[in-house]
Amino acid sequence: MNAMTHIKGRLVDALARLHHEESGVAYTEYLIIFSLISIGATIALISTAVYVKAYRDFLVWWLAHPAV
Repeated sequence: MNAMTHIKGRLVDALARLHHEESGVAYTEYLIIFSLISIGATIALISTAVYVKAYRDFLVWWLAHPAV
């Protein structure tokens, strides 16, 4: 149990050092903002690809229609 307490203490200390940076801006804010931007960009790319694929499928269906 002592080893687990020691590991937990070291982890808490490392996270505290990561959060308190000398310039006044914590690295955690950079990590949060970067993660949110990355997730947003990924969602935008996936939704654009889905939209383009659906539009292509619709055009293929429309142009293959016997009435056209």
